[in-house]
Amino acid sequence: MSLTTTITDALQLAGVTAMANDYRARTGESVTDEQYLQSQVEAVCLGYASAYQIGVIFSADFVLRFTPEENAAITAAAATDEMVAGFLTQVRATPTVRLYSDVVVQGLAYLVSQNLITQERADVIGAY
Repeated sequence: MSLTTTITDALQLAGVTAMANDYRARTGESVTDEQYLQSQVEAVCLGYASAYQIGVIFSADFVLRFTPEENAAITAAAATDEMVAGFLTQVRATPTVRLYSDVVVQGLAYLVSQNLITQERADVIGAY
């Protein structure tokens, strides 16, 4: 999903410019008003996603997202593939899994590269 918004209110636009000017003065970074506002919107959205634990599930629930056949193939592969074994160890080592974490994203990509799951299944397993 992608969202786009337009601000046309002069007072709000002046506020964005003032905030961006303050940011540029404090940091010395060269960002446009649009870039500054985008970064602020992203920060607010990430804050809410974190506060509401979006994309965080129990490790046991993550494992249950795999079919029995996928689980069997992955478990068998873990016996000879250190990358698969490491992924399983990391997933099982904590009570929760952050679906957007590098561990999960890269782990699922590796399982796809080893033909243990399809990309379509990885998309379903990693969805939040």
